[in-house]
Amino acid sequence: MALSQFKNIILINNYLCFLYFFLIFNNLSIIKSQNSTKIYTCENITKAISRNSSELLSYIKDHMDNLQAQSHSCIDAFIKFCKIPILDFYLTELSKLGIKYKENVEISLNTLLTQVNEVYNRHKYSEEDYQKVIPASRWAQNMNEVFIEIKFAHRHDSPGCLEMKNLKIEIKERYVKLVGYCILGDVPIKMIFDFKLFNKINVGESKHFVSSVGRYQFNLVKKKKDTYWKKLLDERETIPTNMRVWFEMKEKYQDQISKYEIDDNDENFQNIIDTIEREEKKKERKSNKTKTKNKKKKKKKSKKSTDL
Repeated sequence: MALSQFKNIILINNYLCFLYFFLIFNNLSIIKSQNSTKIYTCENITKAISRNSSELLSYIKDHMDNLQAQSHSCIDAFIKFCKIPILDFYLTELSKLGIKYKENVEISLNTLLTQVNEVYNRHKYSEEDYQKVIPASRWAQNMNEVFIEIKFAHRHDSPGCLEMKNLKIEIKERYVKLVGYCILGDVPIKMIFDFKLFNKINVGESKHFVSSVGRYQFNLVKKKKDTYWKKLLDERETIPTNMRVWFEMKEKYQDQISKYEIDDNDENFQNIIDTIEREEKKKERKSNKTKTKNKKKKKKKSKKSTDL
């Protein structure tokens, strides 16, 4: 009886060992299968192909039933990473299955071409190739702020750049600078708005932002509140011919600044009169000098005639 029980225990033990190793073997097979699926999904094909191209091509052929469902992602991956032989093989297999892929190929190609063109355009021109342009601008003010709008064009009435690259902004107490690059038609352009202001601003409270397509706006807070600026730029700055008054914004704050504009106009009128008077005095002095010279010449001529 004891011997029989002992044999049964050995058989049970052998069975359990067999079952144990059988489960481990199957578990390993499942893990291996999962890992294989992970390696050969379209997301990872471009990584696996460099290690074993023939195995990968076989896998695609043997698993087209599964891979055809993700044809768009496969096509996109092959094009993105320039795996042309794999793409050719894959499209051939899709054709055999009667699966349409033309639209997916066009989408992926256009995406890649757009990205390549963007990179190419960024490095197509050297700094010397860019035409330097002062962009068209307009400005207005209220008693606490100065508003500047820049159009990315050389004139207000001409088409401009809709998008700027490498746009850089710099604002200081009496200084505003905007620099950006764009391609208008086939012409590379460097926009430079770089001027010293009439008075100081509060840099921390001032704002700047894209106001609309092809336009950029500065809202500059005056350092000294409740003040009126006679002009936007410093006295020593040359006012660009394409800088104008921002009439729509000016009308919005007309009640605040109308009094100062009257005083300013009176002062401007007086300045005009003073300028005219100075010019007339210059002309008078010049005329007197000419008369004096003519008198001297006449005296010399008369003296010569007397000597003769």
